[in-house]
This record gives sequence, structure tokens and C-alpha cells, in this order.
Amino acid sequence: MDISELEAQLTEKPNVTKVVPSVYLELATKSMMHIQSLISPDSSKSVPINRLQCQYIFDKLCETLNNAKECICGPSLQDVPRSDCIFQNLAQTAMEVDKLVGDCCDAQWIPAAMIVANAKEHFASLAFKLRLYRQLLQSIFKKKATKMLTKLQNPKWSDDTKDAEFSIMDRKVQEDRKQLLSRLIQVGSSESENLIKRLDIFSIRGALLQHNPRFVLDPWKVEWKSIKRLRRSQIGKGSFAVVHKVEWLGKYFAEKSFPFPENEILRKEVSFLPGLSHPNILPLFCYAGGSRYCSLVMELMDEDLNSLMRNRLGPKTSLDPPFELN
Repeated sequence: MDISELEAQLTEKPNVTKVVPSVYLELATKSMMHIQSLISPDSSKSVPINRLQCQYIFDKLCETLNNAKECICGPSLQDVPRSDCIFQNLAQTAMEVDKLVGDCCDAQWIPAAMIVANAKEHFASLAFKLRLYRQLLQSIFKKKATKMLTKLQNPKWSDDTKDAEFSIMDRKVQEDRKQLLSRLIQVGSSESENLIKRLDIFSIRGALLQHNPRFVLDPWKVEWKSIKRLRRSQIGKGSFAVVHKVEWLGKYFAEKSFPFPENEILRKEVSFLPGLSHPNILPLFCYAGGSRYCSLVMELMDEDLNSLMRNRLGPKTSLDPPFELN
């Protein structure tokens, strides 16, 4: 099995393949090298969105992989049960980091910013995972893995560690948003002005929801005709809505269309969806409404949720959930 085949299997069925830790480490290193090519000062691409967050998560990944290499070379790894799972999860996390940083380096940076400008929770979640893997790998190298595993099961230790990562990320988010706002002001287009309003809402969201929900909704509302509907593009249908593949700002999305006008239920959903940022939650990019119709434009998945869960669950004997909660 070569590295590309393993990468495909990890993406589709992460708990099926039994592979030695060194192969997972090779896959994680491949992701690290790709990220380095994206954020390097010599790269033809700059990092227009979340530059400090991208650099921080890259540094975390490098530190963790250095510890992983020490464990691979040392004899203590053989004494750790299911050590291949640790390296498998590390490879999956490295691929997640690779994708997130890649999204931040998109040449169409204004549409991309609408997707990842509010990705603090995603960055912090990945940084938290890498910190756990690094500490676990360090303990393996020092032959204290059992003690470390007991520590990881302590909810207070886990919460304190997660809070520390979110605190670090908060400071980097503030600086990244300042840089993004400065760049958006220089552009001066309608799309950049819309994104500026969204960034303002992210920073003072709690008070706005209570006192002026309409102000929260307006930056996410777009003209119906600005969304390009494609022929034969239906990808799903439910009791109340139909989902189509559409094009907006030069990118493909999923549009969930309802056969009724914009109402209070839709507005309530739109008011809280933009504030959610998690790798397991489909983000809202915009919505359209009128006297006879309304729709939500969200991320386009590669497959439906049922197929994704079946693939992630792997063998029937596996007890791992399809999605991580952190």
C-alpha cells in the first residue's frame, strides 16, 4: 500500500486499515510539508486570512511530529497498547490542519474569508488535539505512557488544557481580524463591506442578539439572483426542503430551499448559525428570502451524512463514534 492509498482510506474509512505507526507518521509529515509550502515567506501564495492562527497551528504540528519521530526511533513504543491508533489519529489531525490552512490560503480570499474568518474554535480544537498528542508522545518516550493516559481521562485537566489553547487563540484571532479588516477596507467592494459587517458581529455578537437581531441577519442576506442555480443539480430532498448544488462568488455550495416565504423560524436559525464554528457543523454562508421562497446556503459535502457516518464507523466491531466531540 503506498501513501496515496492510505490517505484515501483515512479520509473515507479511518478505522479500517491496520498500518504500522511509521506509515501514519509519513502521511502526517506529508501534510506538514504541504502546509510549510503554503505559509513559507518564499511561497507564491500569501496567507490573507488567519495568518497568525495558521502559523501557530503549523508550529504545534511540527513540535508534535518531532516527538512522534523520537517515539518511532525508541524501543518504548512497543510497550504501548494500540500505539498505531495514536499515530492514525495524529495523521488524521494533520490532514485536518492541512485542509484548514489551505482554505485560508485560497486565491479567492474574500469568499474564503466568509468561510474561515470565524474558525477560531476549529483552530483551537486542532491545537488542543495536537497538545494532547504531543504530551502523550513525550510520556511514551519517557516510558510514562500509563500515567499520562490516566491524566488524559481527568476532565479538569482536559478542560484546563483546552481553556489554555482557546486563550492563546483569542489573542491571535484579534490580530488576524485587524489585518483582515485593513485589507477589506482597501478593497472597498460590496462583498468586502458585507464581510466587514460580519466580522463586527462576531466580536459583539451576544449583545446584538438580544437588542437588535435584524442587524445580525442583514450581512448574511443576499439577493436571490446572486446565487447561480445549476441544471440537474438536486442532491437531496426532505419533508420541507430540497437541496441543490449552486454557485456563489465563484465557489460551489449546497442550497437548502424552502417553499415558503422568509419567516421568524428561518430568521431565528440564521441568527445563531453564523456564530457556530466547529469541524462537525456545516457553516452558513448566506441566505436568501422573499415573499414566496427562502433558502440557506451552506457548505457542500462530498457525500450525504448517512454515507459519511457509515464510512467513518468502519467495522461493526468498532466502538469509536463517527465524529469527535472536541
